[in-house]
Amino acid sequence: MFVCKRFSLRRRLFPRVPRVRMQRAGSFPPDLERTRPPAGPMAFVWITLFLTPTSGLLRPDQDPSPPIRNVRMEPESQRLTWDLHGNVSGIECSQSLEYNVTARKNQYCQFPVLPSCGSKNYTVFVTGGQPFSTSIGYPEPEGNPGAAAQNLTCWVHDVDFLTCRWAVGSAAPRDVQYHLHVGEARTSEGRECPGYTADERGTHVRCRFDDLSGFSNGLYRFRVRGTSRASGIPCSEMFEQLSRIARPCPQMVTASSPVKPGPDPAGPRPRGRLADALRGWCEKK
Repeated sequence: MFVCKRFSLRRRLFPRVPRVRMQRAGSFPPDLERTRPPAGPMAFVWITLFLTPTSGLLRPDQDPSPPIRNVRMEPESQRLTWDLHGNVSGIECSQSLEYNVTARKNQYCQFPVLPSCGSKNYTVFVTGGQPFSTSIGYPEPEGNPGAAAQNLTCWVHDVDFLTCRWAVGSAAPRDVQYHLHVGEARTSEGRECPGYTADERGTHVRCRFDDLSGFSNGLYRFRVRGTSRASGIPCSEMFEQLSRIARPCPQMVTASSPVKPGPDPAGPRPRGRLADALRGWCEKK
C-alpha cells in the first residue's frame, strides 16, 4: 500500500511528458513531400533554374531571328534601308518620333531631307503581325555639342536682304570660328555668307546676304560650321522656306502719298525669282 501511494504522488508531481517524434535533418513533412526537389539528374536542372540571373533571360529586343537586320542610312539617296528576313505585312520608319514614312516595297524608307548636324534617331518597325522595331542614330555625333553655334536664327527683310545670327557655344574654345552656308535642303553645300559681323573676340556671330537674286522659294538649309585648333566643333543647322521667315514688308508708297521715294543710295536692288515673288506679295498687301 505504501508503494502504491508513493507512485501516485510521483505521477501528480511529475506528469508524463509526451514523446516528440524527431525527423532527420532535410526531411519533409508529409504535406510538403510533393514539393520536394527531384533527386538524381533532375536535381541539376532544378538548381540551374533557381540560380539563373534575371538579366540573362531573353528580352523581346534580343530576338535571335529578327525580320529586319543591318539597318543603315544611305546619304546619297537619302534612304534608310535594311536586310529583310521572312515575310512581314508592312513596315514604317520614323525620324525621332517627329513623323512617319511608309516603306517602299518593305525594302527602304525615302526621306525628303537628312540632317547633317546633330544625331537623329531613325526607327524601323513592323506595322502588322508580330511586333518588332529597331533603330539607329544618324549622323554619328562628333565633337562637343556645347561648342556648336547656338540659337541660330535667320530672316528675310526689306525684300532683298537675308540676315542670320547665332551665339557662340557655351563650351567653345577661345579660338573658335564659325562659317555660315545657305543652300537648298537636299544639297550638302551652299553659298557661304559674303559679309560677317564679329564679336569682341573676332568670332563670327552674324551674317548678311545683300543679293537674293539666286535664291528661290524652296526649302533651304542654313548651316553654321565651326573650326578650332583645340578640338572638333559640331555644326548647327535649320531648315526653312525663305518666304516663311520674311519679316513685315517695308511701307509701300501709294499714289496718295505726298512724298515720292528718292533714289536708293545703295543703287538698284537686285532682282530674282525670290525677290520678285516677295515684292509681288508685299504689293498685294
